[in-house]
Amino acid sequence: MGPDVHLTADIELLCIRNLLANGEERVFFKDRQSRFLLVSAGWLDAVGGGRSMSEVIGRTDFDIFDRDHAAEALRDEQQIIQTGEPVVAKMERETFVDRPDCWVSTTKLPLIDAAGQIIGTYGISRDVTEQVKAQEALAYQALHDPVTGLPNRAALTDRLAQALLALERRPGRVALLFIDLDDFKAINDARGHDSGDRV
Repeated sequence: MGPDVHLTADIELLCIRNLLANGEERVFFKDRQSRFLLVSAGWLDAVGGGRSMSEVIGRTDFDIFDRDHAAEALRDEQQIIQTGEPVVAKMERETFVDRPDCWVSTTKLPLIDAAGQIIGTYGISRDVTEQVKAQEALAYQALHDPVTGLPNRAALTDRLAQALLALERRPGRVALLFIDLDDFKAINDARGHDSGDRV
């Protein structure tokens, strides 16, 4: 730290207040029972469901998310408390009882007191729903015909490879049906590609 800058408790508190008050970051702190100790304004806006800070403090994920998502979060946090190992950039589908799901990337770490004891967890999550949707759309486009929406050659190759791998694990049979439309090119040539696509 430079000669003119001294970290004091007041500066530390000011930094934390600014982190929690500003931005869209979803910051949260929890105790050893995974009850919320403190959350950021961004967390309240995105996750709180209209609750105030005082209504969130002391609650758990089971009060906010659906049961499966809350149980997974609890398992992660209890593992962090037991091992001290963080969970970094975990892709999670946040599932709510009262609103649409979203995707987040979450990092959780042990919350350590002055004596070096783990007294809970803290973390930060970012909404990555739009990125996930874009990736899903690209994957769909890569494996489906844009006109018919049916799986394309790349999808066929992928599914066939999966089926053949499955046969190595469990004997069985695979059937492949190939349909060829004779003289289909004549429809495109005579009526145009739009007509051919409709056919």
